[in-house]
Amino acid sequence: MKILIVDDAKIATEELSQLLKADGHITFEAENGIQALQLLKKNTDIDLIITDYYMPEMDGITMCERLHEVPELSIIPVIMATTEVSDDIKEVAKKLGIIAWITKPYDPELIVETIKQLEL
Repeated sequence: MKILIVDDAKIATEELSQLLKADGHITFEAENGIQALQLLKKNTDIDLIITDYYMPEMDGITMCERLHEVPELSIIPVIMATTEVSDDIKEVAKKLGIIAWITKPYDPELIVETIKQLEL
């Protein structure tokens, strides 16, 4: 599976990327929503996006709103991995079709298990 990790926390991104690669996935990385959208235009075969909410330039929710403006990108499932716990923001995320919400700090193995449970 090709997975795009979107997070401005470089150490967390690298750790998650290594874990996912060890599990047989191909990973791409972006530091914010703008970079992610640019990467997605060049790599339209991404299978899953794992994103943080809080990022400079464009947050995870805004990125998901932009994904929904492009039909071929709107079908990519998204997991939100963030420190944000607001029910209001979680409700917006649900409306945008975010398939899972994982609160940081998380055990990276939880992401791997979540992907397996979703059977993507």
